[in-house]
Amino acid sequence: MPVVDPGYFYISPQIGEISPNCTETFEVRFSPTEIHSNNERFLVISIDDLQPNAEPLVIELDGEAERPICHFELPPSNYREKKPDIDS
Repeated sequence: MPVVDPGYFYISPQIGEISPNCTETFEVRFSPTEIHSNNERFLVISIDDLQPNAEPLVIELDGEAERPICHFELPPSNYREKKPDIDS
């Protein structure tokens, strides 16, 4: 049995039924909490009652996380000058 690791990908709905000749919309969300270089995953859709020789439906997912740009405007401080010297 393969190891299931969705990484930072989330799919909704995760399970359900689709009637013949109908369509269904799925939402795939990429919500990283850390920066990783490898966010590639394969979404494998299991479909009951397919022909035995039918290929499974596999969709490759790849997300890229970026660090946000942060900039702080701080007023000038003389903190380091007022700090007592520990080595003395």
